[in-house]
Amino acid sequence: MYRPALISTLISFLILSADLNSLAQKKPEFLSEIQDLAQFNSLMGQPNTTKFSEVEAVKVLYHISSKKTYYINSANHDYHSTFCQQHLGYPRSITEFNLENYTHVENRAYLMATINRFFDGNLYTIEFSVGDNISVKQIQLLYGMIQQSFHLTNEAKTFINTSRLRGMKDQLMLPNVEASEIFVHQRVQLLNEGTSYGILRRFDAANIEEASIHDIVLLQGNPVDLAPVSGVISSDFQTPLSHITLLCKNRGTPFITCKDCMSDAEILALLNKPVRFEVSSLGFKLTTTTRDSVDLFWKSKVGKQKLLALEKDTTVHALIPVSKLSFQDISKVGAKAANFGALNQIIREEHLTVKVPEDAVAIPIYFYEYHIKACGADVLINKLIDLSRLGLDPRETQLLLDSIQNVILRYPIQTRLLHEVEQWVVSHNYTSFRFRSSTNAEDLEGFNGAGLYLSKTGYIGQSKKKHRKGDKNRMGKYLGI
Repeated sequence: MYRPALISTLISFLILSADLNSLAQKKPEFLSEIQDLAQFNSLMGQPNTTKFSEVEAVKVLYHISSKKTYYINSANHDYHSTFCQQHLGYPRSITEFNLENYTHVENRAYLMATINRFFDGNLYTIEFSVGDNISVKQIQLLYGMIQQSFHLTNEAKTFINTSRLRGMKDQLMLPNVEASEIFVHQRVQLLNEGTSYGILRRFDAANIEEASIHDIVLLQGNPVDLAPVSGVISSDFQTPLSHITLLCKNRGTPFITCKDCMSDAEILALLNKPVRFEVSSLGFKLTTTTRDSVDLFWKSKVGKQKLLALEKDTTVHALIPVSKLSFQDISKVGAKAANFGALNQIIREEHLTVKVPEDAVAIPIYFYEYHIKACGADVLINKLIDLSRLGLDPRETQLLLDSIQNVILRYPIQTRLLHEVEQWVVSHNYTSFRFRSSTNAEDLEGFNGAGLYLSKTGYIGQSKKKHRKGDKNRMGKYLGI
């Protein structure tokens, strides 16, 4: 039985909840103009890219036939296309929408951009999708509509974020800004969110290989590769698709760049100490903790690891032209080759003019499995899997990975496969061919596999290709089990 006071409290709470829900519902789906910061904030969502910090964003759309401008509730619509489907009655698929309003230039129904608010309003930019083929006249038209309806600044600047826009800059005759100019005023980039525990240690590009998985790395410079670590604070700004950024996203490693991290007194005071490192959309926190907390964090992390069984199909024993592949062939040739096959299909179906690798061919997984079993690496791999369940020490893992790699490298590749590859290259009149990885363990949803494999170029008549410095142990150092 509830006491009266408790009932009263519950009623008050319900009324308060209703009021809060009512307030939340008052946020509009769109506005035809933005007059003040409160209206901007009511529509605000995530920017197109995380390469900048201290930025807020709102999507804008201009409906050409009705001559109406829409500032979209970006929190409710990740894409302009979904807003058009749900609120403007666009009848077709998102694929068709993208072709009609991004790829094609003529006969567009909509012009679209994102308005970014930097540094508490010191800079506003109008940003177009990197895949948008929008023309000079269309940019000028949309810019004019924004000038009439967006009242937080007298001069929003066109963000020159592609080489195509850079080539059009003189024709635009509009205020503009490039990424390099924005970076000058940036202090921090929040590149991958997450929370981790470790020892804060300082490294540079020359000695980064000494970092261990339990280190929160304070990094000077921009190394070619990065071993698995607990977190990264880098002095060098990165692009969203830089190798280090992709590695950290792939591994779930918290990652920021901070221009003055090597001289920041608060950061330097924590060097060689156990720390908690948290990165969120609001910023980052680096706080002191205990070694026990670090050990407990990693014990919990190891305990949550799951083994995934990847599908494989070894029934295909011959090379397959990539043009004959689709998403359904990942288990036969790996995701990268299958994705290229799907891309080829889309290009043919939509009659697009897009460059793809010429005469690309995929080597089926059958040949990999044949080699792994023939050289005995399968025994070592199974041993690694079994031992990983017990929580291998990083050094033990490294030694076993090196052993696996050495066994694979020393065993000769099947003569029939070499002959088939050489015949394919010669028959298509090439003297060299680029070899890229395509496995059933990369380029998957939620896992891109950045940094796991090397790309190599083979030349007809050359039996060996010199290894780049550091290649030999790369698989072991960067797999990150």
